Amino acid sequence: MKKKTYLLLTLLLTTVLSVHAQYQRWWGVYDEPMPLTAVGTGVAETYHCGAYYSGARAILSGATVHGIRFWLNDKTNITDLQVWMSSSKPVSGDKADLLVMDVPQENVKDRTHDQAMTDVTLPQPYTFVGTTGVFIGFSFRMNKAQTDADKNPVLYTNSAHGTNTFIIRTSKSVLSWNDLGSMSKYGSLGMQLLISNPTLPNHAVAIGDAYDATDLCGAVCNTQATIASMGFAAVNSIDYVITVGNEQQGEMHYELPKTLSAANATAILPLSLTMPTKNGVYEYSVRVTKVNGEPNEAEEMTEAKSRLIAIDRKAHRRSVVEEFTGTWCTNCPRGIAGMQHMETDFGDDFIGIAVHTNPDPMVIKAYEQLVNGLQDGVPTCYMDRYLQCDPYLGDILTDYHYHASTTFQQMLDRNTEADLQLTARWKDTEQTEIAYTATTTFNIDLDKSNYALAFVLTADGLRGEGKEWWQVNGDSGDSPFPDADMDSFRNAPDPITDIEYNHVAIGGTNVSTGISGSIASPIVSGQPQTYEGTFSIAGNTLVQDKSKLNAIVLLLNTTTGEIVNAAKVNMGDVRTGIESIQHSTPNTQHPSAIYDLQGRLVYRGYEGTSRGYEGAGVRGYENSLVEGKEGDLAPSHPRTPAPSRFVPPMKKGIYIVNGKKVIIK
Repeated sequence: MKKKTYLLLTLLLTTVLSVHAQYQRWWGVYDEPMPLTAVGTGVAETYHCGAYYSGARAILSGATVHGIRFWLNDKTNITDLQVWMSSSKPVSGDKADLLVMDVPQENVKDRTHDQAMTDVTLPQPYTFVGTTGVFIGFSFRMNKAQTDADKNPVLYTNSAHGTNTFIIRTSKSVLSWNDLGSMSKYGSLGMQLLISNPTLPNHAVAIGDAYDATDLCGAVCNTQATIASMGFAAVNSIDYVITVGNEQQGEMHYELPKTLSAANATAILPLSLTMPTKNGVYEYSVRVTKVNGEPNEAEEMTEAKSRLIAIDRKAHRRSVVEEFTGTWCTNCPRGIAGMQHMETDFGDDFIGIAVHTNPDPMVIKAYEQLVNGLQDGVPTCYMDRYLQCDPYLGDILTDYHYHASTTFQQMLDRNTEADLQLTARWKDTEQTEIAYTATTTFNIDLDKSNYALAFVLTADGLRGEGKEWWQVNGDSGDSPFPDADMDSFRNAPDPITDIEYNHVAIGGTNVSTGISGSIASPIVSGQPQTYEGTFSIAGNTLVQDKSKLNAIVLLLNTTTGEIVNAAKVNMGDVRTGIESIQHSTPNTQHPSAIYDLQGRLVYRGYEGTSRGYEGAGVRGYENSLVEGKEGDLAPSHPRTPAPSRFVPPMKKGIYIVNGKKVIIK
């Protein structure tokens, strides 16, 4: 599964120390401009806050710490500020064994009044030896808890997590160290170290990922790679070489729009390359050769490889968001809001699947393998199993506003190598079994198929009785997410005892790996493949309202694990023995004729060159050969209908198509 990789470690250039050009930089798991959230106990007491820094980190191996800086919310009622360093977790900050240092009150800064961090220069620099680590932190006395800022004086970022990246204890309320860094609700302490490291190179850039790309044969294709500064020198430009297959496409120069002034700071490198002229799957590579005009000093990760898929024609993509959530999860309401927002924005092009995780009454075995493979806690989501990101923030973590639609649009804009059409019906009068037909039409030729179909059944409007159905709501009253779509949770109690769950996955077939043999070899461009399957809901206790069930088919690339395309049918539109088809489903196979239920011909069908027309908001096809002449809007290649999407030019209803009853909606 390909996912974008974001390195969240940044070092800010401050000064040159010596003739050897050894730099000092601010570094931390927290990096500006990551959004900050305030936390506290709500009472007047002494706070001890810190984090663990391991010498096993490449950036810290052999590094020297010269200073510490950290965020405070409001300094008004804060006194007795100290910074400390300890070889192990101290009983409290003032008991640290390596350093305890008082900070003069006039040097204290805060977010409320100064919009600045408190900077402290160490009286004696500390150097990491081997992989040995150190706890570093600060302590202070909160004398009055009058304002919200007093009650929540410590600032952290939820954008980065890790064991011991934020530990806290207090004199009254939290009597032992609590590791907030490992909790999905919290994150990393708003603190950084001023370090130097003579063991690191100056001009060094690595490539973390190059991204797959799909485009028309011979087209100029735009894709991207993620680069990271691995040295101490700020990065202003790079030179790189692109190779497609065995053909090098020349050395290129790129001036960064924003200087990478930090070791491990990341940026997106836009790539422009020419697709091969024959359809198929190709490897391409990107290699960084120079940094700031100097030879690249990085010792590893200087080259990244990925795939190009050259296609014969465009296909319509629908993208899938698999949101991992739980009734027990205090932060998951934002995922519910994000899924609803994306569905409103994108309609049928959005296919949402809410995957509930233990302990939760809506957990299903079909998604067990994917849930067990999650790299982060919930809420999180997969978009097309290509990108893992937040279901509300998307992959934009600079603030707490809704950005998931921006990220989803990027997924939707990617070309795909196949069209997918889905029809579904109830197989029996008791409506206990769904029969579905998936038609896949590829736009590439492959001798061997590495694709498979998977089936997922979702339900909307689920409700239940008992506390296990209550949604824990950490956004009740005071949510850090300011947008209006969070108002319903901001104004709701914690927990929410009366809630409807939508997009819920309640069953599936080979959800992780695909159904063996569902896509046959060889794959021939333009030649449809049809797969027929059934799915039983007998005994499924999560089925509540059959009209709110959704049959979903996923087309998986079994090599990468990505979802190439998908289609969905709402079973509420289906009658027993009557198929339902999405009105907007692309279909390069046009039916020969369509009849109404009285047997009258209502559409003659495609027999040759087609003429596209639009009227009253409906797009369809007229058969030009019925009139005995070529259509005046015929495409430049007469054997290929344009557009390739079949949309029947008649009213919604039940018709006879190829001998079957079909609902056209």
